[in-house]
Amino acid sequence: MLTTYNPDRVEHIRLAEVWLERMTRDGDLGPMFLRHYAAPHRFLMFFAERTTKLYFVADHNGFWLCAWTTPFISDVKMLGLWVRADRRRQRDSLVAVESTYAVLLRACPGMVGATKRRDLVSPESGRMSAHEKMGYRVLCELPPIDEEPAWLVGITREWFAKRLSRHIEDDGA
Repeated sequence: MLTTYNPDRVEHIRLAEVWLERMTRDGDLGPMFLRHYAAPHRFLMFFAERTTKLYFVADHNGFWLCAWTTPFISDVKMLGLWVRADRRRQRDSLVAVESTYAVLLRACPGMVGATKRRDLVSPESGRMSAHEKMGYRVLCELPPIDEEPAWLVGITREWFAKRLSRHIEDDGA
């Protein structure tokens, strides 16, 4: 169940602190956030901002799915999404990610994101990238972020719906 982060709740702050520690330990922080968010106070302040919305799913080990949005242009949001390493490539996690996108795309017509992860945007041996499978399109290559290559990706309600229809057709074949 998707929960909205509340920076006034001590238990939510503690979960965010554990999340930061886990991402740092697992090597996920650098690809997901700008370098200056490695400082715990900056990381927590980002999610305490009125315009930043953090949604999460947690278990006994803390957050395992996090999605956060910030305003971009008009009704379009900037999105970040993270799945804990031990929950990746699991069917129930994919269902939770798809459900999260469905909820977020009901609230806005489209979302953009910046990624420093080449594996999410570059097809491997002719296969669709992870972002393309979800319905994203690579919009452009960005100037380096924190001295690393980066790309701007986008997803709309329509592109996500097409992804879901392809998914249903694949399951039915």
